[in-house]
Amino acid sequence: MGARRAEPEAQEGPQAPFGAHANQARRALTSEGLPRAWRLARASDLRAVVQQGHRSRTSRLDVYWLANTTGHPRLGVVVPRYRQTAVQRNQLQRRLREASRRLVLPRLPAVDMVIRARPSAYSSAWLELQGDLARWLNDLSR
Repeated sequence: MGARRAEPEAQEGPQAPFGAHANQARRALTSEGLPRAWRLARASDLRAVVQQGHRSRTSRLDVYWLANTTGHPRLGVVVPRYRQTAVQRNQLQRRLREASRRLVLPRLPAVDMVIRARPSAYSSAWLELQGDLARWLNDLSR
């Protein structure tokens, strides 16, 4: 008979086997997401849109946009701290990115768009943020 372990292998901690657990997804389960080519991530790109582009303001958001030559819209989201916690900041950033991805980007021409949150955005409801973006899109299409 071979050697048998008296205890089963650890599921967590330093003794756990290397790699993903058998029933964990190795990648995203859906194809939804914002493709890397549709993101504005470089500070120089964000700065160019803010300095040279058009601006629209609401009580919760500043939206800047500038035409681009890529053939599709690109999005950048800026959420300053405003003395909020990292959790609140990340949550607001995810909300703005998701609302933009679902509502705005499919209907935009080839523009670079930067959304900058204002302090009142932290206390705003999801529907208020969506409403601000929808109003901006309607104003843009006129």
